[in-house]
Amino acid sequence: MECYFRNAAKKIIRLTKISINQCNKTVFILMMLMMILSVLCSCHKEDRRPNIVMITIDTLRADHLNPYGYKRNTSPFLDKLAKESVLFKNSVSQCGSTPQSLSSIMTGLYPFTDDLLVQNGPFWFLKKDKITLGQILRERGYTTHAITSSIQSSASTGMDLGFETFDGIHVVTDVGKSPRRIAEEITGLAVDWLTNRQNREKPFFLWLHYLDPHHPYEAPGEFAKYFAEDEPREKGELKFYRFDEMQSKHYPLTDGELLKLIVDYDREIRYTDQSLEVLFKKALTGYLKNTLIIVTADHGEALGNHNIITHNELYQTILHVPLLVRLPGEHPRAGIVNNPVMLIDIFPTILDLLKIPLEKPIRGKSLKPLLFSSGDHDYKRFRLAEYPEDQALFYEGTKLIVRKNRRELYNLKKDMYESNDLVDAMPEVRAMMIEYASQLKRNAGDYHRGSKEALPKVTPEMIKELKALGYITE
Repeated sequence: MECYFRNAAKKIIRLTKISINQCNKTVFILMMLMMILSVLCSCHKEDRRPNIVMITIDTLRADHLNPYGYKRNTSPFLDKLAKESVLFKNSVSQCGSTPQSLSSIMTGLYPFTDDLLVQNGPFWFLKKDKITLGQILRERGYTTHAITSSIQSSASTGMDLGFETFDGIHVVTDVGKSPRRIAEEITGLAVDWLTNRQNREKPFFLWLHYLDPHHPYEAPGEFAKYFAEDEPREKGELKFYRFDEMQSKHYPLTDGELLKLIVDYDREIRYTDQSLEVLFKKALTGYLKNTLIIVTADHGEALGNHNIITHNELYQTILHVPLLVRLPGEHPRAGIVNNPVMLIDIFPTILDLLKIPLEKPIRGKSLKPLLFSSGDHDYKRFRLAEYPEDQALFYEGTKLIVRKNRRELYNLKKDMYESNDLVDAMPEVRAMMIEYASQLKRNAGDYHRGSKEALPKVTPEMIKELKALGYITE
């Protein structure tokens, strides 16, 4: 309180030359009280910068959501939220794997071209010298808090950079303990934090990472009633699918078993959607006037496309992700944007909305103009998704997948599930896109920030958690 009265006294001395001898004593006292109240009010002025809630949902395909045209009723709440948000129809992830994708979201950079991560065994770790969204917001006075759901989004992989508090899972030490948090746990923790948070005069950045659509698809038992009419009644033909991408394992499934997996996957989406509705009803609704909400996914899931079940690949069922941006306000601007965008655009968009200048070069591009304008433009944007040796290159509705020993080229406007490879029919397009990618590589030095830190440790418990999520098989 000393600072308030000291400031008040200084302002009084500065603003008035009136003395007690020159003025009625009562009037003078009233004037002094009014000026003190004015200064105290200005000292207590609330920080009105918007709060930010970023929700990432693991393994969530855009085309399995109702706002993206899916017929099965998987996401009624997200459909409602989309009607008061700007929905981006053409957003791609920078990688089909969780640590790489989340690292790109948090930095605005490409995962491998820009040297974001360091590898130790089956784990990828975000380098500590990378500047993250959380770090920038925390330096600007934001309270930063994260709640995540698995080892791939935990503090042990470096995802805690910039967060004052990070509520992730702990490495499994107890036999039988789940290696993942289910949606209602994430929601419960978020509701508790929003209800009881400290430093209420400060704006906050809250990141929530839900896991449930990730394999194995095991929604709570009461969700078995959903889509029961779609349960396959016949086993069908036997086929072989890639499942454990890290080991390139194959295993057999009949058509009926694959359809059952898809139904179970959709039940997981419905369960997550319901948990999000609870989050908003119990805690977030009261914040919406002054809170920016972003909902997206780290990547999707193949579900049989190109004979793949899960992810860790570069096809559209894996890279095409939802992106919803709800601006602050009771009735914010809503609309649909068809422009090609990327998850690395989230970083500069948030900073642009907050009028925070970029101090380091990044790859992402602010989406603020698209949030406040009508119509589509800039369809000629070049986009990239990548693994260490493989890349997906996007330009004007065309997609080239560059692998070590082969190329694939698709017209996504006519062939969204990439069934017709045009690589031999369009050599000029192929050459042009490879040149674009080469340019990215040539200027990558502008985005590297060297790291000499020791290689992060991988413990047996971390491997155990990765096995429990299906990434490693015995």
